[in-house]
Amino acid sequence: MAKNKQSFWIDSIEGFAPRIWREPEFKKLGLERDRNKSWLAAINHFISLNQKGFDFLGIRLNTTTEYGTELRLERSNFCGAVTLYSAQGLPCATLISKGTYGEDVAELVSAIGADMSVEFNDKLPLYTDCPIVAPVYLECLKYIDLFIQAERSHWRKFAVTEKIESRTSAGTKWGKYAITHIPSGDKQLLFPNRKNILDNQHSEWLMLIGVLQYALDIINQPNTPVSVKMQQYSKLAWLHSFVQNNKKLHADAMRIAGGDPPIIKELKESANKIIQSRTSQRQSWRVDQAKLYEQFVQFILHKSAKQCGGSTQNNLKIQRTNSKHIAWSLAYLEPDITISLGDVTVIADAKYKSHMYNLNAEKVDTLKEDFRHDLHQVLAYSAFTRTTHKHTFLLYPCTSYQHYAQTFTFNSENAATTAHLIGIPFQVKEIENVASEIASVLRDISSKH
Repeated sequence: MAKNKQSFWIDSIEGFAPRIWREPEFKKLGLERDRNKSWLAAINHFISLNQKGFDFLGIRLNTTTEYGTELRLERSNFCGAVTLYSAQGLPCATLISKGTYGEDVAELVSAIGADMSVEFNDKLPLYTDCPIVAPVYLECLKYIDLFIQAERSHWRKFAVTEKIESRTSAGTKWGKYAITHIPSGDKQLLFPNRKNILDNQHSEWLMLIGVLQYALDIINQPNTPVSVKMQQYSKLAWLHSFVQNNKKLHADAMRIAGGDPPIIKELKESANKIIQSRTSQRQSWRVDQAKLYEQFVQFILHKSAKQCGGSTQNNLKIQRTNSKHIAWSLAYLEPDITISLGDVTVIADAKYKSHMYNLNAEKVDTLKEDFRHDLHQVLAYSAFTRTTHKHTFLLYPCTSYQHYAQTFTFNSENAATTAHLIGIPFQVKEIENVASEIASVLRDISSKH
């Protein structure tokens, strides 16, 4: 590490407005003007050094000189953290992209068990303390995929072995022969010869099998999500059988040789991370905010349905059944949450949008068109429920719990749909209260059917 972490500059982007860097920020990043007193060359060099980090967080950059030299940074749908490097290529700052509505992402990930939503980049280390670290089982999942590829490659190396033969060779162990063979008359014409044999059961491969056993043990631990184990079930079953039927050796570290095949080098790198538990160290990370909000809503609605004796299904796929394929058609529809309450089904969709923050906005054209799309989508999903009076939920982030019910009636068909617009604070401390409020809405819906 080139710098002490205390000297790092930590900056953040949050909300909807871009973050603007000017001369004070440029100096913190170690940038210098050129001989024409321009910042542009230094800024372009800085961007090129940090392009991978900016791309990882999806940050859009724009340099302007209209009001002095400025570098504008605009957020994407990701929140997360990356290290920034100075013009000298030294780590100098941590850039954090925060949640749009001020949510504490680390707290949310922990509370709702959304670890698998966090993406880590082990090629982009962090040099400051980070509340989110990569669990070791993620590296183990990577290792088992690499191991399967390596096993198919039938990696072989020359292994030194001893063979008793009736004639001498360049590899005859004369010292051993003198001690064990000459005194024994019947062995004087048998020679212990050293042989180099091309073998796929050499010591390094057996050590990699030993690491595989360790990786499988980690994946089987209780803190690994059940969904992860289920997704990998057939693969894990085969690997468990493989480990049981093959020899293995303990490894404290795997030495990476220049002549190793590329897949073996990658496998050894992963093995060393698992052995040293290096995935617990700090790495750049990101979370898709919309996906995290969807999981947050699913978590709450599961609690709400449970309070009413109901159940939920997440991301239920409504399959297309006709055989004729159209290139631009949809293969399936996928509502975020389906709530079942006896004979009543409620379709719910989570939308990470600002509608509930703009209930009294003066300019509403864009909001109206966006809401029209959301409403039409959830109404299409509800067409598959059996009741004549259907209910749908559209759930948006909000500062406090809000509930607005809007009923659309088709009198000639004696049919109606009530769209429940629900605002949810995107905070862990509000989970229980919001779950209870929505449970009350579900009980009211159930009582009318």
